[in-house]
Amino acid sequence: MRFDNQRALISGAAGDLGRACTLALAERGATLVLVDRPEAAENMAYLRQSLATLGCEPRCISLDLADSQAVAAMAEEVLAEGPVDLLLNSAGIRVAKPFGQLTLADWRAQMAVDLDAAFLLTQAFWPGMLARKYGRVLMMSAATALFGDPDMCAYGSAKAALLGLTASLAKEGAEHNVHVNSLSALAATSMTAGHLAPQVQELFPKELCTAAMLFLLGCKAPNGHHLQAAGGSISELCLAEYRHLYLLPEQRTPEILAQRWGDIVRAYPVLEHGSGEEQTLALARRAAREMGVSID
Repeated sequence: MRFDNQRALISGAAGDLGRACTLALAERGATLVLVDRPEAAENMAYLRQSLATLGCEPRCISLDLADSQAVAAMAEEVLAEGPVDLLLNSAGIRVAKPFGQLTLADWRAQMAVDLDAAFLLTQAFWPGMLARKYGRVLMMSAATALFGDPDMCAYGSAKAALLGLTASLAKEGAEHNVHVNSLSALAATSMTAGHLAPQVQELFPKELCTAAMLFLLGCKAPNGHHLQAAGGSISELCLAEYRHLYLLPEQRTPEILAQRWGDIVRAYPVLEHGSGEEQTLALARRAAREMGVSID
């Protein structure tokens, strides 16, 4: 898979996974625009040296990704130099605090870097992708978004918001060949060093994560999917609806719900829906069937 004549912008490029994907894109011919915060200047300089050995001269930009005005100005400057075909929103921080100790400043810092910057960057390059009838956008999410983790309310909320952004953007971009996906990647990195025991870290190499990132940025990328790459395995994450329990009007009480809880939770088969509108239609048809009414 090659990326010749394609321009890729990577936020959080100096981070472990951002760096791995950046080097892989360079090896496969992409032109690179790399963005990271000033605190990552040393790592960015090291990355630039590594890219030079590959014959790649990236455009490196240092800015505070929590500064919406700076992000918008940077995007405008980048577009003045040419279009962006591939966007990897991998910038992120991890605010880890018990919910009771989480401050509004903590919450806003998490949202600014993981969610707001992804929104601003995607919105800046989105019109050009639609106009050219080609684009690939990848949001870096996390399994915490779906399954939760202690002390990760801000982090999980930001990553969950990216799932919603991915799902709706994928619908808007589909007819224009602009594909949007998310990836929850778990590898042994500096961010996970304090969470994975040394003997466990070797079970989480970066190679599959990098391969998944390249695939989701490539010409054969699917659209609107949430993949997870971790521990040498890849799978799809999704929100699904378990088999419904229809209640008659006289049964619609909290006592009945408590009594029938075992019939509600994890009742197979699992139903998948292509969109919120599709689920609404399915719910309407279901209710109509139960009531003996035709709506088709």
